[in-house]
Amino acid sequence: MTTVRPENLACSLRDSAADAELFGNVYDALVVPVLRFFLRRVDQHDVAADLVSETFALALERRRQFKGRTDREVAAWVFTIAKRQLADFHRRGAASKSAMQRLRMERPPVTDGEFDDLFAVEDAVGSLPVSGREAVTLRYREDLSYAEIAELLKINEATARARVSRSVGRLRKALGGVSNA
Repeated sequence: MTTVRPENLACSLRDSAADAELFGNVYDALVVPVLRFFLRRVDQHDVAADLVSETFALALERRRQFKGRTDREVAAWVFTIAKRQLADFHRRGAASKSAMQRLRMERPPVTDGEFDDLFAVEDAVGSLPVSGREAVTLRYREDLSYAEIAELLKINEATARARVSRSVGRLRKALGGVSNA
């Protein structure tokens, strides 16, 4: 799998035409904001999850149509798809699963507690200083070694280890009651 820095969404989206796994960077960066968007507009968690799944399935399916160059344009493009999905949902009264079916994707069941845990973790990671957030993201989302993190961030390996360790400690403290933290 090719790995890019998580903030480089525009490159991930464009390059996902050749390597679909890169689309995961776009998904990881935007899934929580898109889920929050839907949860504020529909009453049921399962419907919101279906709408999120369909939004990202359509984005994956249409990724070659993206013409933007910035991360902000990627987010706007995905949210445009989300808004259309929401409008379709309100017109039909149900979430469509056509793109998911075409791509042979399934949405695993999600419990209300998992939504709360996801938001708590994302909020806690978002509250970390930028250097810590980058290090933790590269280590645990991108599954990079400390040597790879050091190279990407242009720091030595000991500093990379320290940033990850300090940040994980802050996350543990912030997430005290969250399961799976």
